Amino acid sequence: MMVKDGIIYFFTGKDELKKSTAIDKIKAKLSLTLESLDYNKYYAQDVIASDVIQTLQTPPFSTSRRLVILKEIEDLSPDDKEKIALYLKQPSKHSVFIITTQKNLGLNNKFHIMAKKYAYCIDFPAQEHNIFAQKPMFYLIDEISSKKQKSALGALLVLTEAGKSAYEILGMLAWHVRRLGKVKVLLRKGADGKKITSDLKLSYNIAQKIINQAKNFSFEELSKAQHLLLETDSNLKKSTATPETMLAMLVTRLSSSL
Repeated sequence: MMVKDGIIYFFTGKDELKKSTAIDKIKAKLSLTLESLDYNKYYAQDVIASDVIQTLQTPPFSTSRRLVILKEIEDLSPDDKEKIALYLKQPSKHSVFIITTQKNLGLNNKFHIMAKKYAYCIDFPAQEHNIFAQKPMFYLIDEISSKKQKSALGALLVLTEAGKSAYEILGMLAWHVRRLGKVKVLLRKGADGKKITSDLKLSYNIAQKIINQAKNFSFEELSKAQHLLLETDSNLKKSTATPETMLAMLVTRLSSSL
């Protein structure tokens, strides 16, 4: 896959596993790892456009180019989509920018038109009716949060077979547990859905989903979950067990009574 200075990729469609494979190939060509300071991944539901653009405009620390990924741009507000669209016209020369969306490439909304003009567009339509084809990492989180152990382990298997590293999966789970903790604290203080939506910079629907998930866990359970995540992180570095086995044990505990 071609990689040039300042290039922008627009990955569309519902096949998240193929998108992940394409992203991994670009990372490899840029000699970047998950731990690299020049690798930045954002989820649109949790970030604002100005932060993404600031990162894109920051010179790389240790490599020739910075890689910035913005996942699921459809979750950005209209104003933030406009800011990203303006960036497409004059991208930073030392950054590679990958934007993903679950939408189809053929849409003719304003952002898609801009992306097709300035970005290298690749469509990844779902090849089969598979529940894991749509946001597999978020599906894993949803099933853990709903304490559905069997389907959570199934989602984990799909992710590991697709080449997702143990540290990437672990990092995503730790991020979500912290977010659930923040929601629990806000709920304890009497915050309503509107306040939580504002504080976490989420869409109202996503905030409501996380509020419902947070209600499935007590503070004690979230504290135990954080301990398990730290323990798994430590064991990944020294245990003789495979990463897949340790992640399966973790997901089993997180999606049960701990």
